[in-house]
Amino acid sequence: MGIRIDPTLEFVWRDPATVQLGVDPPRAVVPVPTTAEERFLCGLRQETGRDALGALAAAVRCPPAVAAAVLAAAAPTVVEPLAPPGSLVHVHGAGPVADAVAGQLSGEPGVTVTRTAGATTVPSASGTAAGASTARSASVTAAGASTALSAAGEPVEPSFAVVVADHVVDPALRAAWSRRDVPHLALVVGDGAVHVGPVVDLAGAGRGPGSIAGLAGAVPGAAPGPGPTAVPAGPCLQCLEYARVDADPAWPAIAAQVWGRPAASLGAWRTAAVASAAVGLVLSWLPSGTTVRDRRGTDEELVFDRADLRVSRRPVRPHPRCSCRGLPGTDSAHGPRHATTPAATR
Repeated sequence: MGIRIDPTLEFVWRDPATVQLGVDPPRAVVPVPTTAEERFLCGLRQETGRDALGALAAAVRCPPAVAAAVLAAAAPTVVEPLAPPGSLVHVHGAGPVADAVAGQLSGEPGVTVTRTAGATTVPSASGTAAGASTARSASVTAAGASTALSAAGEPVEPSFAVVVADHVVDPALRAAWSRRDVPHLALVVGDGAVHVGPVVDLAGAGRGPGSIAGLAGAVPGAAPGPGPTAVPAGPCLQCLEYARVDADPAWPAIAAQVWGRPAASLGAWRTAAVASAAVGLVLSWLPSGTTVRDRRGTDEELVFDRADLRVSRRPVRPHPRCSCRGLPGTDSAHGPRHATTPAATR
């Protein structure tokens, strides 16, 4: 497995003996007082196998200890170039916002998008639904990832799902996605605000390993990559509905009236902005070829004002009345205990 300096970063000189990697913001400052150190650093701009680092240092006549110091200074910018893994993202919904979310995701390397639409269409385990028009669009994908079927013809579970709705998410959709171990979020367009998130992750997945894990072992003195962190499971979409009922007891009656009504159009720039916010959350949960991503968004929802898109972050938590935390070990929220049926005794 090779490593290299992130090719997206600018390579600039701070002075005749110091190189800066990255401009806004600076990612690393590397002293290169000798020609050998400069050449070794430049060699790291091309992918180099870990076992070939010693040969690279010898080729430019850079002592091993000095080369290790150069690599240690550049370590924050070093990545392992990997082929982007294929990820399948399902987008449910119709209209400009759903189209924008699907379009932006399709432009990401390694991401395949499947679509369903319909107010009461519930996706099956394959990410599609009978009776619904399904459109697939694929960008640059890993081999075999451009369809929703595996090489054996079996359905592929999506890596993530986005539900786009007007006013309120269909209760059947809320329940369907909660029953599956697929991270998902809702993007709900209202008449005064647009709600994005939270990310529902009932499985409580953690972040994957860092992209330069083991670098310190390959070159003495290099800083290790960040390790995995656990992400607790947040609330489900039904938890949010219970919270709205707590805030306004009339919400169920109101939701029943606006369910299925189309919301007013956001316009092009607002549509692009809220879609980008949702896509950013989705991408933070998908594997990446070079960057370490922090999975985020399980403990808050983004609320955009429709008029000027001012955004506020609203904390969310599991609701005591919701059964999504009903199984042991799923971190149930504190609240009134449910009644139990005592066992018959003699």
